[in-house]
Amino acid sequence: MGNRGASSLPRRLIRHATRSTPHHPHTIRTHLIDYFVNHGMLTPDKPLYPRTKRLHWNVDFMLDLPPASIAAAYILHTNIPLESQLAAVVETDSHTVAFAAGLGANDARGQTHLLRVDGDERWWNHLPHRLDEILRTMKS
Repeated sequence: MGNRGASSLPRRLIRHATRSTPHHPHTIRTHLIDYFVNHGMLTPDKPLYPRTKRLHWNVDFMLDLPPASIAAAYILHTNIPLESQLAAVVETDSHTVAFAAGLGANDARGQTHLLRVDGDERWWNHLPHRLDEILRTMKS
């Protein structure tokens, strides 16, 4: 974590899994904290993540709703800024549907980073392999 911005990935993901008072956090939040602590990206004695969340972005309001649920997180820990390129690839997948143009992508004009996936279990099981493939392509 000595690298500049090294703690921002854990903080951002844990923030997404946190809800505002009086709502309980998403179940995955505990797993994310454990993962980042076990991989040396967070220290349990000096947490860098919020206990509760002040709502700001569109995604904050949506994830704060009780019916909303984060089922899984696919984490690509790299120094290469991939979000826009990765979103462009996933957005063109026939199993993804954008809720609204530009949603969740204030930093990438014209892109959408919040998508609904209408994929079966095979689609989800294949996703890590696709992400590896995309990552290899973008690194070269």
